[in-house]
Amino acid sequence: MPTIATKHGSIFYNQSGEGPVMVFLHGGGRSSKYFQYELRHYTTFCTVVSFDLPGHGESLGIELPNEKYWELSAEIISEALAKMGIERFFIIGIRDGAIIGLMLANSLKDNVLGLFCDSFEGNEITPERALKIIKHRKRIKRFFLFSLFQQFTMGNDWEKSIQMDNNRLLWFARNRKQFFSFPVTTPSPIYFTCSVLDEEIPDIAQKMNNMKSIVPTARVIFFEGGKHPSFLSNNHEYRKMIQNFLSNQHV
Repeated sequence: MPTIATKHGSIFYNQSGEGPVMVFLHGGGRSSKYFQYELRHYTTFCTVVSFDLPGHGESLGIELPNEKYWELSAEIISEALAKMGIERFFIIGIRDGAIIGLMLANSLKDNVLGLFCDSFEGNEITPERALKIIKHRKRIKRFFLFSLFQQFTMGNDWEKSIQMDNNRLLWFARNRKQFFSFPVTTPSPIYFTCSVLDEEIPDIAQKMNNMKSIVPTARVIFFEGGKHPSFLSNNHEYRKMIQNFLSNQHV
């Protein structure tokens, strides 16, 4: 089981493929294993480094305080990449992974070739929205096939991970409310991507457009088809978009 020791604990990762380094960050309540079959396609033209975020999957042992979870996660990943000798990379992040990716791009600047933030809630989560997400998770948890899949992708302690994520989400919505209180400045190109038919995040198109106040230089890309997340439901278009991005970057 490949892990990197950091000052906050050991984080799990997978590395495969050759070419420009792509760092993949999943969302809350998931693990990198959830996306493993899609990520295999990227290994044909990228070196894919996918992490299990703290408190998820094989990184379940890293427990971070709710108030600094996203910042400390970015710090852990930054430290892990440095120890792996990876200096230049681009990022694809989904939901929480998108937020952590933005924090990495904001702090590492020129090290980040580009960032694709897919299917996330934007800068703000209200208590009402948090409660709806938690209620949805509790409802689908009762289905046997869902529980089986969660156990396969996240391990035997998947319910603990989900509960930790629920607690963190509710704390954030009631106390912090926003991920960023300042503009994100980075020379790297940043893209916000989503399906306009996303069934999990209401008003996602408006949320992506609102994020332009945090990242004025970002480009918003809407997929007319597919569902949540667009990284999977529009996978062929997403792969082509990444290949075009790399061609334009001459890497």
